[in-house]
Formats: sequence, structure tokens, C-alpha cells
Amino acid sequence: MPPPPTRAAVPPTQPAKPAVSTITSTPEYRPVILADAGDAPKERTGLIWIVIAVGALSLVGIGLVVRSAWRNTNESVATTQTSPSPAINGAPTPGVSPNASPNLQSVPASTLPALQNSSPAELATPPPSPVTDEEKIFTGREVDQKARVLSKPEPTYTEGARKNQITGTVVLRAVFSSSGEVTNIHAVSGLPDGLTERAMAAAKQIKFVPATKDGRPVSMWMEFQYNFNLY
Repeated sequence: MPPPPTRAAVPPTQPAKPAVSTITSTPEYRPVILADAGDAPKERTGLIWIVIAVGALSLVGIGLVVRSAWRNTNESVATTQTSPSPAINGAPTPGVSPNASPNLQSVPASTLPALQNSSPAELATPPPSPVTDEEKIFTGREVDQKARVLSKPEPTYTEGARKNQITGTVVLRAVFSSSGEVTNIHAVSGLPDGLTERAMAAAKQIKFVPATKDGRPVSMWMEFQYNFNLY
């Protein structure tokens, strides 16, 4: 029997190789310029410094102008204060400062020390005017003729004084004025239960001729009394 035919050996299947792309052209080269990215900030910074410099120069210039104007004003004021006043009738008069007191310039030099030592209250208070004979109150020894009483009404008893059997004397001192009125009444010695008040009320009704001095009526102090008796 003939031997079976032999088959040719088949080589093992190999995996397909991946396709490799072929570079047909070179990419375009674009260089990066680093200076482009920093140009804008540098320009802004330069502008800011320029603006600051111009502002500083402007402030310095304004300060110099104001200082010069202030100096000129002070010099003109000083010149005005020290300049002499215009002459009157050919006679020069000294300049007067605006801050000078006009009152002291018209006061004689002999009175200036007294004014400097005086307080403001003393300067503002006028000196007291002399008292005339019409305003002065004289005593009986100082007048030429004493006051002469024309009528002297008697006081009445009060119910309390009558009930309590009060008796005695009320001594009063008053001014018999040049106008014919009894004023400044006060009690030297009195009595209770309203008798002193009754005596003072009666004194206001006294009629009299005023005292005289040098032929003129004057006021005079007088002392008088009222007696209170129940019998």
C-alpha cells in the first residue's frame, strides 16, 4: 500500500505590521519674540512716572507762587503801618497803628499811671456826684431853723393791746423831708400787740413846716414819741 501523501508545511501567520505615516512636508517654524509681551507694561509704567513728575512740579510751582504773594502782602501791610500820615499845614504827624487805643492818646501823660493801676470796674464807674443840701439829711444842730410840727395825729389802740392791758411809750426816729413828707421811719423802742405799727402809721400823717438852712428848706432827722394809756 502506498504511503499517504505529505502536506507541505505552512508557515505560521504573522500579525500585520501597522502602517507608518510618511512625513511628506516639514512644519513651518514660527519664532516667539519675548519682547512683545513686555512692551505694554513698560510703556504704562513710563507714562505713570511722567504724570507723577509733572504733578510734583506743578505743586512746587503753586507753592512758590503762594509764598511770594504772601510775602508781598505782609510787606505791604508793614509799609502801611509804619508810613507817616500826611502832613497838615506843613507839619508832619506820626503814623498811628490801627491797633493803637484811641482813648489813651487823648489822655494826658500824667494820668496814664493812674489809669494803668485802675481796674476795669473803677474805670467804668463814674465818680460820685457831690450831695446837695436838698438831698442831704441834717441834724437839729446843723440847720438854721428846725422843722415845726403843725399837727400830730394820735394812734389808736389795737384790740389785742387793749385786751392785754398794754401801756407804754413808742419812740420813733424819722426824716422830716424838705418836701413836707415823713420818711425813713423806724422804731427806737416799741410796744407789742401792734402798737408800734399803729404809731408808725400815725407818724406818716404828721403835718409840719420843713427845716431851713441858708434860707432854703432842707431835710432833717427828728425823734419823737407816742404814749399809750388806757385811762
